[in-house]
Amino acid sequence: MKVAQCYPVECEKFPQHLVDLLKNHATTLDPIMRNCFVKALILMRNKNLIPAIDLLELFFQLLSCPDKNLRSFLQTHIINDIKNMNAKHKDMKLNSVCEKLSYNFKH
Repeated sequence: MKVAQCYPVECEKFPQHLVDLLKNHATTLDPIMRNCFVKALILMRNKNLIPAIDLLELFFQLLSCPDKNLRSFLQTHIINDIKNMNAKHKDMKLNSVCEKLSYNFKH
């Protein structure tokens, strides 16, 4: 994950593979493996290899996972990520997407 930006062609589809794996098998994966995948996606997000909105959408879906540690970690990350993206200037598109995602999660 830390060298993915050095191999853009080879790693082009890797983030999407992890996202698909978590979307389809999050509840059946081993909790340690699930956490590793989530942290790998965060590293790739920090290197701009995956769009923030795509990752936030996945993380809102994973909040329904029965893993309490994962939910706590995701909640903290979601809040901090949104704060950091809005620190310099308000990203209205991101904020409206997050609003919709949180509304869908609550209902």
